Amino acid sequence: ASFMKKLTSNMYWWIFNKISSYNSESRTTDFRLMDRRVVDEFNKFSERGRLFRGIIDWMGYKRVRIEFIAPERNNGEATYSYGKLIGLAINSLTAFSLLPLRMAGYFGIFITTLSFLLLMFMLGTRIFSSTIVFSPIAYVIVANTLFIGIVLICLGFIALYIARIHDEVTNRPLYIVRNKINIDEE
Repeated sequence: ASFMKKLTSNMYWWIFNKISSYNSESRTTDFRLMDRRVVDEFNKFSERGRLFRGIIDWMGYKRVRIEFIAPERNNGEATYSYGKLIGLAINSLTAFSLLPLRMAGYFGIFITTLSFLLLMFMLGTRIFSSTIVFSPIAYVIVANTLFIGIVLICLGFIALYIARIHDEVTNRPLYIVRNKINIDEE
């Protein structure tokens, strides 16, 4: 793989592990040898846009890493473009992290707080100081920014509801039992 592909892959997995609810191992492939129990559990997932590697890692079964060198391709070239890779990255980040949804709310809180403090400062200087003068358009711009922040906070609340819907729709199990001890299976 090219230097750029390795660099972007490493950056992606670093971001993924920082914002997702679990850690996934970078530099792994979808080429895996799996126990029948793992395959059976994987087949229970009803998600349409499944990220194979993500779900397998999320399931939490024990893994053993086997290093190998992939031989060169016999025919043709890889056709997975950077556009498709970006789409896959966005799909996987939204499937395993709610942070992108929450970002609007966080950004709204930041903008609202900053613009509110600035507006209070501007009003305070208008009342208590005659040396600092702000133009009327400055008040309009700051007030508009304050309202934009409030709208972003509202979007953040909507995003939290969407996140709850997302969790329910993906229908992932709350837990997966790896081993059963002293239980007769019928």
